[in-house]
This record gives sequence, structure tokens and C-alpha cells, in this order.
Amino acid sequence: MLDAIGSRLDSLHVETGVTRLEKSTIYQALALTGILLFAAVLRFYKLGEWSFWIDEVLEIGYAQEAVSSFPFYPGLRVSLLVIAAALNHFGVSEWSARLAPALVGLLTLPVLYFPIRRLFGPFVALLAVLFLAISPWHLFWSQNARFYTFLLLFYTLGQLAFFFWLETNRFVYLVVAGLMLGLAALERMVAAFIAPAVLVYFIALFLLKFEKPIGLTLRNLALLAAPAVIFGLYQVFVDDFLGDFSFWILGHQHDPVRVGLSIIYDTGLPLFLLAMLGGLFLVLQKSRPGLYLFLGALVPCLILVAIAPFTQAFSRYVFMVLPSFAILAAIAAREILTSARGQMVVLAVFVLLAPFADAMSQNVLYYSFQNGNRENFKAAFAQVAAQKAPGDVIYSTRERVGDYYMDEDILASQDVKISDLNASTERKWFVMDNRSYISPALQNWLDTRAELKGVYDVYIPGKVMTMRVYLHDPGDP
Repeated sequence: MLDAIGSRLDSLHVETGVTRLEKSTIYQALALTGILLFAAVLRFYKLGEWSFWIDEVLEIGYAQEAVSSFPFYPGLRVSLLVIAAALNHFGVSEWSARLAPALVGLLTLPVLYFPIRRLFGPFVALLAVLFLAISPWHLFWSQNARFYTFLLLFYTLGQLAFFFWLETNRFVYLVVAGLMLGLAALERMVAAFIAPAVLVYFIALFLLKFEKPIGLTLRNLALLAAPAVIFGLYQVFVDDFLGDFSFWILGHQHDPVRVGLSIIYDTGLPLFLLAMLGGLFLVLQKSRPGLYLFLGALVPCLILVAIAPFTQAFSRYVFMVLPSFAILAAIAAREILTSARGQMVVLAVFVLLAPFADAMSQNVLYYSFQNGNRENFKAAFAQVAAQKAPGDVIYSTRERVGDYYMDEDILASQDVKISDLNASTERKWFVMDNRSYISPALQNWLDTRAELKGVYDVYIPGKVMTMRVYLHDPGDP
């Protein structure tokens, strides 16, 4: 039976089918449209249902301040202006705050399709944007009132434009690369990770004896070095780089193994392994675009892992290299499909189903059981709002989130003193999450003196986001 299935699949001539797709603009347009429609459903489904978390609330504040202080707001960036525009038009809500990141996440797919197609053909481009469309990592940040989808789009366009400049020596590509990478750096300075990635690429071209691109000349290297030196001097002497650096290194050290595994988990293990296979294949084929993307994906990740013991390091700081992994995985998939024969076609199909099964299983958990992978402050404060009495005092580990949901000033639990709690006569509510610091003394007081009124825990692989609601009533023994 297995032989019959293999023969039947082989009779479909997978390689011929791929070739036909790459020659038919109609099929390509239909496939891209289908991917975009599916991606839109994923990104807008339950967009306004998830609770805000602290970074989203802070981002809303930054966006509103940026508009009121435009154009003199320090740290002004495109994402703040676009998020603020949606808030001003639709009002402040979970849906409106996340609208711009979701649209940019969706727009990323057709925008990146065309440069990827130019480098590797339509089949790889379609499969790469499909990997991005279903990626749980990309979906999560598309449904967050944060800057990450903007960063990924600007960074990847700059990364690809820079490669086209090296290959063609056309100055217009350098201008586009500078503009896009500049916008990416405004979103977050982690965009500077492209510099060591490019440097390693230049070194690898010589060490691995690749044919050199026509744009790799001493004049062009000098052209690149000058703005880098100027920017470095500006950061050190004008923009308080040392002050920012001290914030990063004090009290934020992370386990490098955990950071590395988090990157692989967020990328998706099957996708990551396919990408490594695709990257190694292209390097062995002496492919310059393959080497460029392979190092563009790996170098920032390795740097983040290396600095994790000394600085604040989270896997999201290399989120912008996800398209590089998707492209490399798509190349590996194409080679596996077009090379398989007979029974190997069956194996190839199952291997290539792995990244889809992994991504969609995570997406089902994300929508159905994991509250969008964030704490459920919304439900916790809804309970307090329904049960509080006039004069009740509310404390929270995330008072800024409480200010939004309660529409009143919430007190910070970190600032409260046990003696003041014991002396007060008001009823006191506490909304506490485990991702914020809770002193042992306060936790002991809550366990012994307050009543647990609600549990809103969220379980995701590797950790539990606890959310507890307590009530202390001095008149209730």
C-alpha cells in the first residue's frame, strides 16, 4: 500500500508542479491572495478580546504623548504615530490599540514577497510568507499594541535592500537600506544587530572563497564606515548611550541557554531545523544570498545568547530575523519536495507538514486556552469593579493597567507598608500577578489576612502567569 501511495504521489511530478507555479502569474496571485486572507483571519480574530498587559498600556501612553509633543517628542517613531492615529480615530480600546500592528503584520507579507521572489523565485517566496502568516511568534506581536511588527518590516526591507546594493552597486538600494534601517533603529536599537551580521558576512565571503559581489569595494566600505563612526560618536557623547547601557546591564542578567532555547521555541523547532538545513545547503552551493540570510539569521541570535549573562536579553530582541528563518526554511522545503521520488515523496510531505502542524497547534492553544499568551488583568479587574463598594481601596502589581480598566487611580502594591495595611479601616482589594515583584512580607500578609476572591491563571508552555484577586475586610473576622 505504501508503494502504491508513493507511486501515486510520484506520478504528480512535484518538481513539474513547482515549475508550473513559478511560470504562472495567475497561480502565484491566487496563492498569495489565499495566504493573505488566511493571515488576516488569524490576526483579526479576537484582536480586541485579550487583556492589555503592562507594556501595551505604557505604549498607549507613549503614543498619546508623541502626538501631543510632535515633532519634539524624544524617541519619536513611526509605530507611535500610527498607533496614536488609530486611537484618536476609534477611541482607546484593546482593538484600536492593536489595529496598526495587526495591519502592519499583514502588510509585511505582500511587501516581502516581491524581494524574496526576486532572490529565490515565486515558490520560495510564497512558502516563506506562508510560514510568516502562520507563525505564532508573528501572530502574537501582530496582536500587541507594540512596535515589533514595524521593526520586523523596516529591518527586513533594509536588510534585503542592502544585499541588492552589494550585488548591483546601485546607489538607490543603499539609500533605501539606510532609510529602512534608520526607521528600524528608531523603533529599537536592536536593529544595530545587522552591523555585526554584515561584518561576519564580509569575512565569510573571503574565508569560504565565495565570488565577491560587485559592490564590495574599498570605496563602498569606506562609504559604510563613515556614517557608522559618526553615529557611534553621537551615541556616546550626545545621546547618553552609557546611561542607557547601565540600565541594560544592572539587574537584568539572563541564562544564555534559556535565551537560546526561547529563540528556537518562538521561531518553532521544525521551522528552525528546516532553516538550518536550508542555510547549510545554500552555503555548500556557494550561494551569496543564502550565506547572507543564513548569517543574518544566526549572528544576531548568537550575539544575544552571548551577552545574556551580562545584560537584559529576551528572545523578542531578535524577532526581526524571523523572515530570514522563514526564507531559509522555504528553500529547504523546495529542495526536499523537488528531490523526493517514490516512497520518499511520502516522507517529504510529512516532514514539510511538521512546521505547519507545530504552528497551528500553538495557534489553537493561543486562541482557545492561553488568553493570547498574556495575563488576564481584564477579567481580574472586572471582578473587582463588579464587587467593590464605595470607599474601597485597590492595589495592584500593575497599577497602570488597573488605571485603565477601573478608570480610577490604583495604588502600587510595591509601595505599600504592612503597618499601614494593618492600621487602615477601609476594605482593600489586591490584583496581583507573579511577573511583578511581590515582597515576601506582603505575600504572607495576603495569605494570612486577606481572602482569595478570584484566580485567573494562564498556562503556557514553560510557565504559568498567575493572577490572583484578594480582598481584605477589617470588619470581617
